[in-house]
Order: sequence, then structure tokens, then C-alpha cells
Amino acid sequence: MKRAAAVIAGFLLASACSPPSMDASSAGEEETAEASAETGLAACPDPSSEEGSQPGPIAPCRIDLAGSDVFLRIASAAGPGAEDETYGALSIDVFSGQGERLQSLSEEVERIAWPEVRDLDGDGLEDLLIPLMTGNVNTVYALHLQREGLGFVRAGELGGVSIDRTDSGYISASGRSSAAEWETAYYRIAANALEEVARVSTTPEYEDGDGQILPETCTILSRQDEALLPEDLCPPRAD
Repeated sequence: MKRAAAVIAGFLLASACSPPSMDASSAGEEETAEASAETGLAACPDPSSEEGSQPGPIAPCRIDLAGSDVFLRIASAAGPGAEDETYGALSIDVFSGQGERLQSLSEEVERIAWPEVRDLDGDGLEDLLIPLMTGNVNTVYALHLQREGLGFVRAGELGGVSIDRTDSGYISASGRSSAAEWETAYYRIAANALEEVARVSTTPEYEDGDGQILPETCTILSRQDEALLPEDLCPPRAD
């Protein structure tokens, strides 16, 4: 309960600097109407579901954050003059369980798709991953970290097919670099921002022209943190 109250207090503090845009009585009436409408929103689909994996316009819906009554209102808007309805902007408004707006975020995207919430930095608070664009395979995401006392803070961008948290506490982003190879970048959080600490390239096991089976290889391309060992960066593949 104390953690939930701290989360809400953090969002309130983050929004305290926003100046009022109308007189108090008008603002009060509008906020009451907005609170009623927002608390009744339907839940957004899971991004991993068939519905949630389809790009396109997003009608207002909500994502509830674990550990508190705070929820996110997700909606999209087409870009000005855009012929492709998957191009535009994604808006994320943070609300308390009573329907009070706590924070507003927005990202311009080249492919409107459902965002997801996950605790990627291991602090117990769910963070926000917003897909910005997808190529043939890889997707570029904006990462917004949830911070007590600050609300959501944009930490930077990372991309790939999968974004995960490693057992050693790093954030990994794995993506295809060619049809038969993929690269994985490892990040840590420094001053609420992504900082790449290593990058590796992996080639899967394959059969050469002579019929010889060549083993999987993992090549360390860069490593800024010497504490990272090869076994941390090139773990054995799970069968």
C-alpha cells in the first residue's frame, strides 16, 4: 500500500509543474467529466495476442500498472495528411484510479502498434515500451522508465526482435543483422538513461558446402564494461 501511494505521489509531483490552462471552475467541471469517462475505459489487448499484434489505429483503452491503481490511457492519431493509417502519434496519459490525470506522454511513430509495460530495470515498477517503427524484422522502441517521484522518464531508444532483462541485471535487445545472424546489445541504466555496455554477434550452427556441421559462434563486437564476461554475453542456447 505504501508503494502504491508513493507511485501516485510521484506522478502528482511530476505533473505539478504544468500550468493551468483554464479558470478553476471550468477546469473542475472538465476534470470531473474526464475522470468518469477514463475510469470506464476497456482494457487494451495484450501485445502478444493476435489482436494486440496487429498494427493500425488504436481506440482509447487502458493498461493497468501492477502494484497500484494507476492506469495508462492509450490512443493514437493519424499523422497530418498521412495516407497510411499506421503512421501518426501515440499518446499515453497516466491516470489515478479516481480518474485524475497525472502525466501525459506522446511519441511520433511510423507504425502505430500497441505499447507494453514490463519491469525492465528490476526496481519493481513497470516500465513502458513504445514501438516507434518496424523494419522487415526488427522494431525500434522508446523506453520510458517509471521512477518514484518522477513518473515516467524517457530513457532512450533500443531495437530488435526481443527486449529482455538478463539474469545479471542488464537490458538486452536482440535483433536480426542478416538472414543467418543476429546482434544483441546490452544496456545498463545510468542517470535514468540507457547506456550500451556491450554488443555481440551470433551465427547459428550450420552445415557448410562440404556437409560439415559448424558450431554456433558468438563474437564480442564491443565491451565497455570489463566486468562483463563472455559467458554473460554469450549464454548457451536453451534447447
